[in-house]
Amino acid sequence: MIEIRCKALTTASIEARCTYDDEWISCESPVPPRTKAVLECQNSYRPETNLLTGQRKNVRCNANGQWEPEPMRCIPGPLMINIYVNNTKFTFHTTFDRNATFIEILDDRIIIYTNANNPNYPNIDIRVSKSNSDIVTDEPWAWS
Repeated sequence: MIEIRCKALTTASIEARCTYDDEWISCESPVPPRTKAVLECQNSYRPETNLLTGQRKNVRCNANGQWEPEPMRCIPGPLMINIYVNNTKFTFHTTFDRNATFIEILDDRIIIYTNANNPNYPNIDIRVSKSNSDIVTDEPWAWS
C-alpha cells in the first residue's frame, strides 16, 4: 500500500508552520493528509502577487496528497543590504533582483553592482573614509 503524503512546504523562499491533529510537525519533509500549514515568505522574499495570495497563506493537505488551496509562492525581493562601518549600521532596501546583484568591498569603498547585464540600472558606490573621526553619513541618498 502506498502512503499518501503532501510535498514538503519549507523552502529557501517559504517558511511553513505545520500542525497535524493540533500538534506541531515539521514542514521540511512530506506530511500526512489533514496537516494544516501557515505560510510566510522568508527574509528577502515577497509574496507573488495575484488575487488569491491572501487565501493561500493557510493551506491543508487533502486525502489525495494535494495542498489546498494551492500554496502561495514567494519570489526574490526586495533585497536588503546591511553595511557596517565603524560600528555604524547602514541598511539599504533595493528593488533589484538579488540574483543580479554583486557586492565588492575595497579598502576605501563598497561597490554594489545592481545588474551587470543591464546598463539602465545604476551601480551604488559608497565611499568610506579611512579616518575614524570622518564616518560615512547616513543621510538618505538617491539613485543617479
